[in-house]
Amino acid sequence: MTESERVTFRQILKSQQKGWDYLEKERRSKLRQVVTKEAILALELSFGYSQSLPPRTESGLVEFYKAMMKATNR
Repeated sequence: MTESERVTFRQILKSQQKGWDYLEKERRSKLRQVVTKEAILALELSFGYSQSLPPRTESGLVEFYKAMMKATNR
């Protein structure tokens, strides 16, 4: 790796770190605004709605359980 590549790599890393720091600051800010009661109610409604939907065939969870069933039937 040449010196100019190292410098470029360090600049990219520094830029990425600034981005991650910004995102973490935003995440913490939004967490401070959450009202627990409202969040729990929203999760309860979402969970209830999700139970009324059929499982997606492309869902990783469905694939996981299919693989588990195949493994236990051996």
